Amino acid sequence: MTITLPRKVVKSETKNPRKLLIYADPKRGKTTLIAGLPNGLILDLDRGSGFLDAIKIQANNLDELIDVGKAIKQQNEKEGKPIYDFISIDTVSKLEEFSWELAVRNYKESLVGRNFDGDANKLKQLPKGAGYPYMWEAFDRIYTFFSILTPHLILVAHLKRNLISKEGSSEEIEVKDIELTGKLRVTTCADMDAIGMLKRKENKTILSFKTSPDDLICGARPEHLRDQEIVVAEYTDGKFIYHWDKIFT
Repeated sequence: MTITLPRKVVKSETKNPRKLLIYADPKRGKTTLIAGLPNGLILDLDRGSGFLDAIKIQANNLDELIDVGKAIKQQNEKEGKPIYDFISIDTVSKLEEFSWELAVRNYKESLVGRNFDGDANKLKQLPKGAGYPYMWEAFDRIYTFFSILTPHLILVAHLKRNLISKEGSSEEIEVKDIELTGKLRVTTCADMDAIGMLKRKENKTILSFKTSPDDLICGARPEHLRDQEIVVAEYTDGKFIYHWDKIFT
C-alpha cells in the first residue's frame, strides 16, 4: 500500500452530525421532535410514540429489535441505498436494558459463564462488576449495527439530575446528565458528533449545544452547531413547524 502524505490543509468531509444525541426531562417533546425528521424512522423501544403520526416501529424486546434491524438491512441491500435518512433510537436507557439481554446470552456462551443460569439482575451482581463488560460489548454491537444502516443516527435519552458538592463549599449544586450507566455514558457521549439538551420556551423547541456548569455534556463538533442554541421547532396554529434544516444543513 502506497501512502501519500498530505502537504496542505485537507478540507472537511462533512458539515452535519453523523451521530446526534438529544436528551431532556420526560414528556418534554423529544419524540415529537424526532417525528418531524424527513424520511426518519423512530425505533420506539419505550412505547412513547403512540399518540404521534410518524414513520415508526415498536420493538418490545431484544429479538424484535434485531428483527427490525435485519429487515432494514435487507431492504437497504435490495434498493442499493439506505431507505431511511435518519434512524432515531428512543430511548438509549431502554437500549441499555435490551443490551443486558444480549449480555446474558453472550456470557452463557463464554467459558467462564457456561454454567451460569441467572438473568440480567444476577449478571449485574457478579463480583467486581464482571458482568458489565458483557453489557458494554452488547450495547456497542447493537448500536454499531444500526449506525451503519443510515446516514444519520439519533439517540434519544432521558435526563437525570445529580447533586454534587460545590468545590470548597458544603453547598450542593444540581447538574444534568443523561440516563446511562457509568462507562457506557462516557463511551457513548464520546462517540457522538453532537449532544444537545432539549428545552422549551413558550411555543419554541430549542436544542442547546452550549457547554456550561449546568449542562455538562452538551457540545458539538460541527461548526454551525458549536456552542449554539437553535430553534428546531415551533408550535403555531395548532401544528408544529420543524427547522431540522438548521441542524442538518
